[in-house]
Amino acid sequence: MTLTNALQAVRSRWLLLVAGLLVGLAAAAAVSWTAVPVYTSSTRLFLGATGTTDSAEGYASSLFSEQRAQSYVRVLEGDRLSRRVIDEVGLDLTPSEFAARVTVRAVPKTAILEVTAADGSPERAQKIADSFGRHAIEELTALETTTGAVDPAVHVTTLDGASFDPQPVSPNVARNLAFGGLLGLLAGLLGVLLPARFGRAVTSRADIRDGTGREVLGTLVDDPRLHRDVPLVDLHADSPNREALRAIGRSVRHAGRDTRPRVVVVTSTVRGEGSSTVAVNLAATLARAGTRTLLIDADLRCPGVTRYLGLTEGLGLTDVLSGRAPLEEAARPWGEGALTVLSAGSVPLDPSALHDSPALRTLVGMLTDSRDVVIIDAPALAPAADAAVLAAEADGCIVVTRYGATRREQLADAVAVLAREQAELLGVVLNRVPERTARSWRYRHLYPADPDRTAPGGTTGRRPDPTNPPHRAGRATTSPLTVPPGAFPERS
Repeated sequence: MTLTNALQAVRSRWLLLVAGLLVGLAAAAAVSWTAVPVYTSSTRLFLGATGTTDSAEGYASSLFSEQRAQSYVRVLEGDRLSRRVIDEVGLDLTPSEFAARVTVRAVPKTAILEVTAADGSPERAQKIADSFGRHAIEELTALETTTGAVDPAVHVTTLDGASFDPQPVSPNVARNLAFGGLLGLLAGLLGVLLPARFGRAVTSRADIRDGTGREVLGTLVDDPRLHRDVPLVDLHADSPNREALRAIGRSVRHAGRDTRPRVVVVTSTVRGEGSSTVAVNLAATLARAGTRTLLIDADLRCPGVTRYLGLTEGLGLTDVLSGRAPLEEAARPWGEGALTVLSAGSVPLDPSALHDSPALRTLVGMLTDSRDVVIIDAPALAPAADAAVLAAEADGCIVVTRYGATRREQLADAVAVLAREQAELLGVVLNRVPERTARSWRYRHLYPADPDRTAPGGTTGRRPDPTNPPHRAGRATTSPLTVPPGAFPERS
């Protein structure tokens, strides 16, 4: 994974980072809230040698006391002193539990012992530290007083009395929040980068370029309005998908070739990626721009063009190919533009044979004489290869992929199927990209129209009734295609 891909993943899924941060802070706050507060109290003891008269003896005594301090730490950590303090303060603790609450350390390069006691009550912590300090003096004095001696070799005194601090030392809320927030950010970052590094779904333009060797023709934002049973061209002029569809149409018309593609197949790798939606809206967009466009529903197993456009079922492609109806009777105009629709028609017994028939190739050749562009909505490339067969007879093919759903292996297999049939891949459309991802790609930019303005003649751009168009613009003028009866058997 490159740094660019990582930054792109972070920009597109930054909400996951925010969620990780909030979860980490919430967890740290919960731990801090439920934790038992701990208070501490400290006292310090000074060790001094007795019987010193001059500076040399004083220096030697100081070194002696400093060296003895390390041994005194081990002495004061014993169970005997712990039991004395437990009995005096009245603690319900064992010596080992008490030792976990009291810390004794020798201050480096000094003859000072520091005693720190911790407890859930600041008053009790002070009592423990004070009692421990007094009993420590008694213990060390008795230890350093030899038999027959009047004074001990080391004199132990209290340097600082037991302190009282009403503020708990634990939990440290600020530290816990900082630590929890950091862990949450790291978890969120892993959640962003790991899928981008090891995930197999198509989530970027780079995935498409690597898998197909083609650029992305267009990116469609995940807009519920695009996937309703209403064409996008008649709704919401502020939608960025309208301009994306225009850009796809321009790319298809030019496609970097000397001759413009006239017949374009729109398909997908698997079902459910939105190829029919893209085909219908692309055809409607081209027709809205004045291009004489014919939309053919060649998905004979699961047609959806008529439902999307609000047309009634009737004669269609299979009826024309079987000779039961002429083309001009089966093809129906839609809307006020130059769009003509040829629905799927009745269901044949063998759709694959129909897609590979000479009659279909003859029909497509005839239609290019009277139409600027023919858009064919084909079934998915997997598991059947019907779309690849159609694409081989067309001028090119558009493959629709769905963001986060199409796997890279599926896209590579689809390209391989097209290459095996010698079909030309014009490009790939990345469909249903999340809006936040589109924003991170600098794609989601609205340019709304003035709501107070109206179209010429006082109209508001309302969608016309497709079942009762005002005129028959763009109606097919070709002669009926006749195919010998029985060439494609029907279901009884």
